[in-house]
Amino acid sequence: MIRHADDVAFAMTPDRRTAAINMPHNMGAKLDFDFGGYEFDMIEFGGRNVARPRPSIRDGVTEFGVHGYNGDALIVARKRG
Repeated sequence: MIRHADDVAFAMTPDRRTAAINMPHNMGAKLDFDFGGYEFDMIEFGGRNVARPRPSIRDGVTEFGVHGYNGDALIVARKRG
């Protein structure tokens, strides 16, 4: 499911309504999953900052760009509705 980012960890609930994506570095990642219809929160651990990433979604692939923090971040995705 993860492409172009070997250090990224990904987990999803069985009903596919919630996912967690651990970004261990300030890096981007492509995931072979269409996250259209999801909303996202990103939590940066070092500074305890919270942001709303806006990934690019195309042809069944979701791409998260490089985030603006210097450390690890966790992205939580929740299905709308």
